[in-house]
Amino acid sequence: MLNKKSLILFVVLINIIIFICSTSNVWAQDDDESATFTSLAPDALIILDLSGSMNDNPAGTETNNGYTPYGSSTSCTADTTNCAGHSGHCTGGFCDTSYTNCNVNCSKLAIAQRALYNILDDNNDGTIDSNDSTSLNIRVGFMRYYNCSNDVPIIAWGSGTTGSGCAKVVRGIGSAYSQIYCNNTTSCASTVTGCSPSGECIVGEQATGGTPLASTLKLAKNYLDYNKSQDNAKVCRLKFVILMTDGADTYGCNGNGGDCQAGMYERRRETVAAAKQLADAGYKVYVIGFGSAMPVYMQNTLNWVAYYGGTNNPLVDNVGDPTAYNIPLGCNANPAVPAACCNFSTNSTACYPAGVTSCQTDTNTSCSNDTECGTGTGTNCTNGTAKFYATNNDPGLLPLSGYAFLAQDGDTLTAALEAAFGAIRNSTYSFTQASIPPVRTTAEDYLYEASFQPLTYDPFWPGHLMRYAINADGSISNTADWDAGAVLSAQSARTVLTYKAGSLKSFNSTNLTPTDFAVTTTTKESLIVNFILNGETSQDVTNWKLGDIFHSSPMAIGTPNSAFYDQWDQSNPQAFTTFLNNNIRTTSNGKGRILVGDNDGQLHAFRMGAAGAGGGSEAWSFIPPNLLSQLANIAHNTHPTSLIHTYFVDGPLSAADVWLGTGGTINTTYKSASDWYTYFIMSEGRGGKLTLWSSATDCES
Repeated sequence: MLNKKSLILFVVLINIIIFICSTSNVWAQDDDESATFTSLAPDALIILDLSGSMNDNPAGTETNNGYTPYGSSTSCTADTTNCAGHSGHCTGGFCDTSYTNCNVNCSKLAIAQRALYNILDDNNDGTIDSNDSTSLNIRVGFMRYYNCSNDVPIIAWGSGTTGSGCAKVVRGIGSAYSQIYCNNTTSCASTVTGCSPSGECIVGEQATGGTPLASTLKLAKNYLDYNKSQDNAKVCRLKFVILMTDGADTYGCNGNGGDCQAGMYERRRETVAAAKQLADAGYKVYVIGFGSAMPVYMQNTLNWVAYYGGTNNPLVDNVGDPTAYNIPLGCNANPAVPAACCNFSTNSTACYPAGVTSCQTDTNTSCSNDTECGTGTGTNCTNGTAKFYATNNDPGLLPLSGYAFLAQDGDTLTAALEAAFGAIRNSTYSFTQASIPPVRTTAEDYLYEASFQPLTYDPFWPGHLMRYAINADGSISNTADWDAGAVLSAQSARTVLTYKAGSLKSFNSTNLTPTDFAVTTTTKESLIVNFILNGETSQDVTNWKLGDIFHSSPMAIGTPNSAFYDQWDQSNPQAFTTFLNNNIRTTSNGKGRILVGDNDGQLHAFRMGAAGAGGGSEAWSFIPPNLLSQLANIAHNTHPTSLIHTYFVDGPLSAADVWLGTGGTINTTYKSASDWYTYFIMSEGRGGKLTLWSSATDCES
């Protein structure tokens, strides 16, 4: 016999108990999604740096024989035990020759090849094939620069174009993953080490030459423009660039290829400008810098490239003033600012800060001051490089972090790629309408319609939940009684809850720490808390607190079903009748609720009453605990932002009246009203894997 305790334990094993609410009697219908949006695989062009320094290990240590690419494990962290000695062939935990226990290829190129294999083998079955492209659902292309001795000529792209100079699109967007990685039309095993012809696939690449970074990005823009023109879904499909590099541009602005040459600030500016041109054309640029010994000026520059490339690293906090290197923004804002759209041919002034032009030579400069190029002194920069920095508007001197991914070893490079591809995969949907009404629910004599406004360059999409009266003849009023989104925006006092350490907690900085949000500073923690409590503030919306309601149908929690008759209960009156009479939840008495999940991380409970009598106001909201660490992907206070839309509480909801047994058993014929409950179940859908359920008698909590 299954007793009450066993039944409850069984339910708990399936679900996580969080909190309680009441009854439901609803009908919900999903509209035809194809009429409002299309689900398209986004495009990602991988650009791989194959300059000579990619032959070295991440730390950049060298012996008298040159590069030291061998380490002791695929993580490729320094190992001064196994990779030491050998008559000067080892230094800093790496060796220039393969030895026992120090025989893993830890060149930055080999690490990149392994990391890209892990990404393209999306289902982790040890083989790259068509199943991976189906599951990852990103159309990928592969571009690289190799054996470069001068800058890349910028040419127009046509049907027969594959590249220019030392830069080449080896595999165009949409190629089979196996062709991209090992030049095989069907599959690539994890043991594959090359391809024929060499250089026509990722695993077969080698590294030599200099770094034409800026011109390669400019050429990539021409390729993407042509690719877009040939794409039948060009209006809807989003395209991205993933740049993997370990160095700075050395050929732009008539550079000679050296890392330590005069005028490097010119090339830094040009690289940032090339990224902004891509982003302003609609191609966001994810930047993965590689090497634990990367100089600070190079780290700063790559972060500026990512910032103006329109992307962000969600794994670390943003630090620095993004207006310090101040280029006009707003090309992709709503409404757009055409004067801010960088284009080297038609509007180059939007590619640089005020007073700066392409390859401009400044009179106020300074010497290099790092171990790579030396710390220069005096007028001639003795022991350093002259005119290495510009006094003003030099991306290398202006601190910025948290936008580029800066990988230190094999593990962090894989994590960076996973984060970038994960963000790109979230951009699957493109919408054909300015406002999307995905779901409707009826309760009593009212219809509740959820809708949202998709924004291309903002992670927060304003959501709406409107109530319309259903007239006596069955028609629907043309005017909404209220919009819960607007009511919530004007609501200052809120009850926002989460779950921590075994109990409900108010969502605030007292109860939550940076660790809960997977961030490292209280500044970022405060940003997240303020954003969730106070909402989006931009030129489009002010203090809007309701995110998009996409796949979560509104659920009406009303009075238990009066048509239900319990044929097994011999009590008089029946227990369910007493339970029903004790839980009248209607629009008129103010106890009815509409529950709905949205993609700013919350499950909301709104009051169903009339306008002016609390209707549309929020009774409470709840943030599932597993989503706390994801809130950094939506919280922001600057516009435009490099964050992109993602999913949170995006799954279906359900509710039912449940009897849990009386007197310790479930087969009694005399039931108690206290053993009847209304259970509510929510799921996160695309936002996560957690399913939560609750029951209570008070809908205010």
